[in-house]
Amino acid sequence: MALALSPAPAVAEQPLPSHAEYTVRRDLRTAWTVWARGDLDRAEAMAATALQRQVSAELDGQARRMLCGLRVARGSWDDALDVCAQWSEAEADHPEAKLLLGRVLLEQGAADLARQAYARAEELAPTDPRAALGLGLVAARLDRDPDALAAALRRARSLGHRLAALPQAAGWEPLAEDESFLATLTAVLNE
Repeated sequence: MALALSPAPAVAEQPLPSHAEYTVRRDLRTAWTVWARGDLDRAEAMAATALQRQVSAELDGQARRMLCGLRVARGSWDDALDVCAQWSEAEADHPEAKLLLGRVLLEQGAADLARQAYARAEELAPTDPRAALGLGLVAARLDRDPDALAAALRRARSLGHRLAALPQAAGWEPLAEDESFLATLTAVLNE
């Protein structure tokens, strides 16, 4: 009978997390829920507090990811730059970190750095169309290069992106009335 009450060996061998780690994990889970419900202020405060605790590299990365995403969602480009750059540096092989850093750099007008971030994201996740779309944003909004834009749009389409709703997508809105962009998009869609 005692055998039935003993924990499974795999569970018994796992150490319990420290109180600080448990608290940060709980707070980050709660912050994701709060963000999903639309309370960005509270989610950001919780993520910032979690990051200040510096419990582990893993949890610090999760907190930076959340802060970066929240600040991008708000359009707080200056506030997002530091935390996104820190996350991108700490997790150099994380494509999402490169995508968000690319978006922040794009919004700040740093074409070369944004292009580098998106190119690295494309290397890390070659089947994800978001990096190609990011390169297209740089080509369209900063470089004003319709050939590079067309190449990026073709690449994104080859990876499964439908492109048709692009003028209403985040980051693309400033181009919704741009004749050059719309002509390039139409040409690619008609190929």
